[in-house]
Amino acid sequence: MEQLESRLRKYVAFEDAVFARLRENLPREDGEQLGSEVIQTWRTGPTAPTRTGRSTRPPR
Repeated sequence: MEQLESRLRKYVAFEDAVFARLRENLPREDGEQLGSEVIQTWRTGPTAPTRTGRSTRPPR
């Protein structure tokens, strides 16, 4: 359990560093556009593959 906790803490620290660099270097307009694209993809993208290999979409 301690090993898992240690790895999770390192992963979170890495993500924090990545997002901090994005905030510092990505123009606000680009960040807003990227955020909109991520949200749209999340809403319309597949939730999980089905047994046939086809993806399903979440309800709107």
